[in-house]
Amino acid sequence: MVREIYLVRHGAADRTGDYETAPGPGLNERGRFEAYQAACFLSGRGVERLYVSPFRRTRETAEQIGEQLGLLLSLREALDEARRDESADSVRERVRAFLQTLEDAPLPVVAVVSHGTPLLVLRAELCGEAVELRRTPSGEAPLPSAGIWRAWHDGDRWQVETAFAPTDRAWQARQIVL
Repeated sequence: MVREIYLVRHGAADRTGDYETAPGPGLNERGRFEAYQAACFLSGRGVERLYVSPFRRTRETAEQIGEQLGLLLSLREALDEARRDESADSVRERVRAFLQTLEDAPLPVVAVVSHGTPLLVLRAELCGEAVELRRTPSGEAPLPSAGIWRAWHDGDRWQVETAFAPTDRAWQARQIVL
């Protein structure tokens, strides 16, 4: 049974083309650097499988992680970007279906590379929280690009914490800051 899940948002992406229809844009230079930082953070944390949205920006993020950890990608459409016309209930249904597949997985530690909305819904489903799909009051996404939430099961329930966020300082200096 899965007891620990790393929820990884894709790195910064080009804002050209259709962002919510696959394959969508790929990572920009900053996003590739952020993905590398996320991969470095996840190294040595016991991740045994990478579940990934098939969108280009999530695949490119996960490819860096997979290369660092020696893992193949397991693409899952349930982790796709939420479309503007898609209801929160629809996103919740596909995230719940994905979580059901994890219940029978024999792997204790996995990582999920997806998009902001599916990750928020996944977090809410794990913790039994109400989901708030809006940005923070400052206008930022709740999880930055290539940011990572760590979810773990403590025996009674799931807990979630922010585990990693790339920094502007790291990007400007082109240094890995973990």
